[in-house]
Formats: sequence, structure tokens, C-alpha cells
Amino acid sequence: MKAVLGKTILIRPVAARSAPASGLLISYKASSRLVYQEGRVVHIGTDVSPEILKIGDRVMYNRLSGHDLHINGDILRAVQERDCAFVLDEEDNIA
Repeated sequence: MKAVLGKTILIRPVAARSAPASGLLISYKASSRLVYQEGRVVHIGTDVSPEILKIGDRVMYNRLSGHDLHINGDILRAVQERDCAFVLDEEDNIA
């Protein structure tokens, strides 16, 4: 890919786990109400601040925002910078 423009971020969504570390299963109905989805930043736009967000960062983003893109066999999510709510540390465990 040559460039991502503006404040757009390409994210590779992380598949949701069927059972969290606690062992409690979350029903489909409850999981469909979750607002945020975890993903890894693949590309950042030209206007995104590199001090805040870098390629490879784990982020939580609004799962209802953006668009799915099929690039080289991968499904990526294109979202705006404002739709990324959290940048996670590697040791953060999201269940």
C-alpha cells in the first residue's frame, strides 16, 4: 500500500475469544452489545500523530465505525482517529 491519507487508521481486528480468562462464557446477545473491538494498527494516515499511535499498537475502537476493506486477502477495518478510544499496553488483558 502506498499511503493512507488524513486521519484514517487501518486496523486488523482481533478475533473475539469465545471464553475469557475467567472461564465465563458471554452469550451472543450480550456480546452484540459490546461497543468496542480490539485490533492491531496496520497503517496510519498522514495526519495521525505518530507520538500517540504507531503501527503495531493494540487499540480498542468503536466496532460500529469505519468500513471493512479486503486487501491482499486480509480483512482490515478503516476507521478515523477519533474512533480509537484506547491504546493498550502489551500486558493489558482484555476479557
